[in-house]
Amino acid sequence: MELLLVALAGLAAAAGAVMFPGMLNMTIISVSLQRGRNAAYLFALGVVTMFLLQASIGAIGARFLTMNPEIIATVKVWAIPIFLGLSTFFFYRGYRRHKRRTAKKPHKRDPATMKSLYLGGLSLGLMNVLAIPYFYALSIWLFGQQIIISTLPAKILFVICAAVGAYGFFSTYATLAPWFKKNARPLTRNINYVVGSLLMMVAIVQAFRVYSLGN
Repeated sequence: MELLLVALAGLAAAAGAVMFPGMLNMTIISVSLQRGRNAAYLFALGVVTMFLLQASIGAIGARFLTMNPEIIATVKVWAIPIFLGLSTFFFYRGYRRHKRRTAKKPHKRDPATMKSLYLGGLSLGLMNVLAIPYFYALSIWLFGQQIIISTLPAKILFVICAAVGAYGFFSTYATLAPWFKKNARPLTRNINYVVGSLLMMVAIVQAFRVYSLGN
């Protein structure tokens, strides 16, 4: 029963992290529309691999991070330029796509290999640095309040279930990409601008939290 509660907590943690539209979800929709559903599944696998590593650092390494709080502080500070850089990249990418559509020139894409898709997801997941403080804070609360047991096997089960849950949400976004294209055409047509705007907002909020609130 206790391990079942740990598993459910992991799934809930994944829902809180990736269920709502954000950089990762929107990019997976973009990959699904441009490369196909299977390509998006593989891309999502790369994202989840890094997500699993970040969750492990935050949850299993919580004690070490508590003894070295400067690590979390550094991650929060570096998140700002990373998200600003990604925002600029997606805005530029959106501008190029808009320019191609205006010129009505066909765009030839290089065939994506399984390796390049997986590595692309891995790289994008690496940029999602706020996953570490998220899982750190969540695990400290869950284990500290004894809501779930804090043994090492329980922590491992927690992060595995979080990763499985995240992949489930990402796969759902990849599967529903055609629905988004049909029912939210302005969103999918300008998806790079949407992702860039989301990243810009995250960077601004993070900068406010770091420099105004002193977190």
